[in-house]
Amino acid sequence: MSLTFSTRFICISAAFVLLISLSGCSDSGFESQFVSSDRTTALISEAQNGTKDLPGVKATVDDRFGNPQHLKAWQKLPVDFGGAAATVQGSPGSASAGDEIRLSFGETTVPEKVASIQFVSGACAGEVAAVKHWDRNSGAATLSASLTTAPAEGDSVMIDAGGNLKAGRVLYQKHCVHCHGTSGDGNGPTAIYLYPRPRDYRHGVFKFTSTNDLSRASHEDLLRILRHGIPGTYMPSFLLLSDTDLHAIIEYVRFLAMRGEFERKLAAELATDYAAKSVQSRVRNGESRAEIVK
Repeated sequence: MSLTFSTRFICISAAFVLLISLSGCSDSGFESQFVSSDRTTALISEAQNGTKDLPGVKATVDDRFGNPQHLKAWQKLPVDFGGAAATVQGSPGSASAGDEIRLSFGETTVPEKVASIQFVSGACAGEVAAVKHWDRNSGAATLSASLTTAPAEGDSVMIDAGGNLKAGRVLYQKHCVHCHGTSGDGNGPTAIYLYPRPRDYRHGVFKFTSTNDLSRASHEDLLRILRHGIPGTYMPSFLLLSDTDLHAIIEYVRFLAMRGEFERKLAAELATDYAAKSVQSRVRNGESRAEIVK
């Protein structure tokens, strides 16, 4: 091995963190859970579920992407999560319920409605504040509840962050999950009756694309499939859905594909030495399982 288990695991996790910053999350109904890939479940339990010192693949993927009821939107992933970026204008002085926070949107169109503000930078980073009243003309948002501290001028915020991802998730559950599954693995409850089977989005590979083999499917490729379906398969046309709804579904599918690719590559890094079959072989060759786990 060129790197130990812990070193390789931390390198992958850290690299992902360095590339992204949390922009928002989205909650939605329909209780369900993502399913781990076969590559993950082929690992020994400690690699899957973690040890007292390190998280396993499952916890790492959940930490980065969340679960279906609480999705995590990372600003630098190339997904349209929804929401508008703004900055705090002036210093509000305090952050109590009923106080106003004025926002500047620069060249971005000021939204008609604002339901929540998520602070991305500054002392309030990570906090989400519900908005009781929104004045579009002045850019003043009246808070419904208090923040832990007052934000400062220039702090970055996201307005109604993750709204597009939330909408896409609800639409996906309504129109797609019965075939493609909650995780996008092509193993929904009706998939067993279909031939060919629904596509597994987790590989990030789509068949009918205008791009070359090394490129991902474009937004237009996925939009064309949703609008017109795929003749000769069970993929129907969703031409009756609005462009807004189709866009939300596409971005959610792309999110599932990125989540699946991250899990697959993370599990692949560990598979050579820590798949159950690999560990059995190492034990037969004289290593102790305790030492392997350590």
